[in-house]
Amino acid sequence: MRGQCTHMRVVECVLLLSTFLVLACITPKNSPNPAPSNNPPIGPASCSAGQEWCEGRCVDTITFVNDSGNCGRCGNHCSFSETCNGGFCGCAPGTERCEGRCVDTITFVNDSGNCGRCGNHCSFPETCNGGFCGCAPGTERCMGTCVNTASFLSDSPNCGRCGNSCFAGESCVGGLCRKL
Repeated sequence: MRGQCTHMRVVECVLLLSTFLVLACITPKNSPNPAPSNNPPIGPASCSAGQEWCEGRCVDTITFVNDSGNCGRCGNHCSFSETCNGGFCGCAPGTERCEGRCVDTITFVNDSGNCGRCGNHCSFPETCNGGFCGCAPGTERCMGTCVNTASFLSDSPNCGRCGNSCFAGESCVGGLCRKL
């Protein structure tokens, strides 16, 4: 009979069976499918195409063109007054870099420190009106300074207008020089 141990071959069969059992116990078992992990991969290797590992997470690199916290590249932070446009930090439309910060250009019409343009400082006592340095309303430039035009009514060196001095023995009254 085929496949059965005969009496003479019992010893051979026992040895053969013992060998198979020993080999079965010591041979490593390779599972065709390893057990799934509940922990997703972490780090640069976990990023998909078009993503970059940035500040502890995967970030779409397309956002680097307008992300003020990662402008142009990971970790490139724009200043508080700047925005990211096209991957470069800069001033937002309607603003201009002035003295290290972005300034709303509308302020150049009345900012005595940046009158008409960045860095154009009006000299004292001038103020900025409409983007030009000059005397404040109700005042006039007279001999290098801005003076209140109401003073022309009683100021003998500037009686009625700047530089109109009354003669000796005269006084300025109501903007006219009068003999005392």
